[in-house]
Amino acid sequence: MEVSKRSVMAMRTKLKQASLLWVLGFGQACCLHRVVILCVRSRKLLIRTGQCFLLNGFIFLGSLFVLKSVVIPVLEGMLPDQCSENSSQELSLFAGILKFYSYLRAGLIQLFYVSMQLMNSYSTSISSFM
Repeated sequence: MEVSKRSVMAMRTKLKQASLLWVLGFGQACCLHRVVILCVRSRKLLIRTGQCFLLNGFIFLGSLFVLKSVVIPVLEGMLPDQCSENSSQELSLFAGILKFYSYLRAGLIQLFYVSMQLMNSYSTSISSFM
């Protein structure tokens, strides 16, 4: 009983620390006036910020284009969504497998969305060192 109370207290302390760090980070991210002031003062910083903004935009739009034009059609071709209405008796035996493939396809698409977001954040962190 006491072990569970200790673990709850430790978890509560870690949650408070994480929440505080998140709020502080959010406050720093909302300080856009600092960015504007620094960009007005430094032409080079303004150019680099614009380049970073454009690079991230092209990466994001390119990933959406690849997703819509390549990945989703390939997944739809490989993993059928559902049985056709006029399916034979043999195809109805595989309805469970086709349903599993449908869920698998939806999961793969969501996984691709998440990986694109991670790649976008990774490219942002790399470009901040340039």
